[in-house]
Amino acid sequence: PADCVEADDPSMVDLASIVGTKLISGKISIDGDEQETTFPPSNFSTGLKSELFTWTGNLTPAQYDIYATATGQDAQSMFPSDVTDIELAYLSIIDDTIPTIVCPQNIDLTSDSGECKMEVVYTPPVGEDNCEATTVQIAGHESGTYFHEGTTTNVFEVTDSSNNTASCNFNVTVLCAPTSSPTTSPSTSPSSSPSISPTSSPSVSPSASPSVSPSARPSTSPSDQPTFIEDLGEPPSSSPTGECP
Repeated sequence: PADCVEADDPSMVDLASIVGTKLISGKISIDGDEQETTFPPSNFSTGLKSELFTWTGNLTPAQYDIYATATGQDAQSMFPSDVTDIELAYLSIIDDTIPTIVCPQNIDLTSDSGECKMEVVYTPPVGEDNCEATTVQIAGHESGTYFHEGTTTNVFEVTDSSNNTASCNFNVTVLCAPTSSPTTSPSTSPSSSPSISPTSSPSVSPSASPSVSPSARPSTSPSDQPTFIEDLGEPPSSSPTGECP
């Protein structure tokens, strides 16, 4: 029992210091989620009160304020009263887990289309993490597009909500099939055939015709007239003949 207290007016007596107080419940609010814990029934007492109340849930990496409220009653009050401690604690959740990502194996192809490029289809890798993560391609060509001759390095990177990153890469190599040259058949240029210029045809000057006097001119047929042809090729279209005046 507490010490006896004399008072002319009982309302002036601090019953909390005589009879004591008791705790009834406790609440914790984090990120708008308030959870209440009801304490076991207890009697008023003047001693120090200690009760445990908890909050259970999932939080993503971030910074949070914790709001705690304890509800109790003292012997002088007919109703319970609340005592709230704002920012009882400051909570910071840090994600230090590095995400993981695995790329496909290297791809080697040979193009036989004559264009020296190929359409390549592969499965883009997707990163994994204990928290939310995003995977993007930061180098190379997308799946389903054309890869030209040579080696192209494709790089993918995954980033989680705490900016932890990881990356992987693989190569796509396109080779061009050798093309065979067509067999060249011998060809004869028109210039290789002998040509005879019309200017090479012999020309016979009338002065070259034999001079025969009228009295001694023999009677000859046209076929007996002398014909001068130079052995340089085909004969001209009309051979000149010598005629006597």
